Amino acid sequence: MCFMKWKLFYYCLVLSLLFFACENNKEKGSLKLKVVEEITFETDSLVPINPGHIQFLETDSGSQIFLYNYFKKIYQFYSYPDGKLLKEVPLYLEGPNSVKPFSGGILTAEDSIWLVNYAPQKIVLINLEGEVQLRRPIHNELFPISAIGVSSETPLYQIGNKVYGAQPLFMKYHDMDKADIQKHQLVYSYDILEDTVQWYDVFYREDYWDKGKKGSGYSWAKRADKIYIAALHDHEIQVFDTKSGKVIKRKKVKSETVNNFHYVNKMAPNPRAGLEGRIKYDQYGALIYDPFRDVFYRLTTPAVEYDPDASDEDLNRLNYHRPYNSIMVLDKELNVLAEHTFDAFEVYVGSNFFVREDGLYLSRNNLFHADYDEGVFRYLVVRFENE
Repeated sequence: MCFMKWKLFYYCLVLSLLFFACENNKEKGSLKLKVVEEITFETDSLVPINPGHIQFLETDSGSQIFLYNYFKKIYQFYSYPDGKLLKEVPLYLEGPNSVKPFSGGILTAEDSIWLVNYAPQKIVLINLEGEVQLRRPIHNELFPISAIGVSSETPLYQIGNKVYGAQPLFMKYHDMDKADIQKHQLVYSYDILEDTVQWYDVFYREDYWDKGKKGSGYSWAKRADKIYIAALHDHEIQVFDTKSGKVIKRKKVKSETVNNFHYVNKMAPNPRAGLEGRIKYDQYGALIYDPFRDVFYRLTTPAVEYDPDASDEDLNRLNYHRPYNSIMVLDKELNVLAEHTFDAFEVYVGSNFFVREDGLYLSRNNLFHADYDEGVFRYLVVRFENE
């Protein structure tokens, strides 16, 4: 019975999107999307095909995939493209090497993984045996924080002897007012040599809440010694210069698919109302830097029309696997070079992406796509070129 309801929801959803697909103008700008290849590969052990974190590595011994396997709660290295398990990195949850409560991390060297504890807030360095090499608290005196995290949208970046971390979320959202926005510093660093933590005066715009309480959140991407910070619920991108520790540029970079942001001026009366509030508004996704072509990609996830009788579980899935994802291409000055909207459920843009010399790899495993396969990795490899 549950399977029949799921299939009915899927087919009704696809039919409801057909009209929108006919009306949708897919291409904007001087560059056009080119599908270079569709890649499929399997691994020799059970892994999530859309992991919360993934990195592509070119090593002396060959190409590898580094990912977080949330089924087993460990990091793993796989050879590419044959998918053989090369190494597992344990994450201990008790004892002297405990990283609990774990909130994401990133491989920054061949033998080093930086990660964070979200409460109490700490930055942690482990080796490939899962042994803690360093652990330091992260505090903010200007506006006390209750959590920090690391994700595919906000990885840690090591530049020189400093590791930069993101703090994109408002603390005490419903208790704060507009003036508090200029107390929420968005960027911190840990100096490995000096053993010190520094916060920077990087904030959302002063008029961020002029029309109401928009949600917080951003994605960022590193180009040389600068970090580009792209809000999820605002059109602005700001450029943070790590040498000076200051924002040197702010620019409105609007997608044609993002027109209606979610304002939350009071708490939702129930979880269902909160879910419906999120799904029917547009937002931006990850900002990705492509060093081979010296461009940025800014993903978008436009609002979804949905069946009001759908279950909470189905709506939650749809929120994370939205149908008409789009991608903007920006140059280093943040000028829009192109914008493309993918076909319905063609890609999943939540976390599973990386860049190689041949192009941008986006996951084809959108849960609602007819070819979805939870047993294999599937990628659409794309580039933007002149016609």
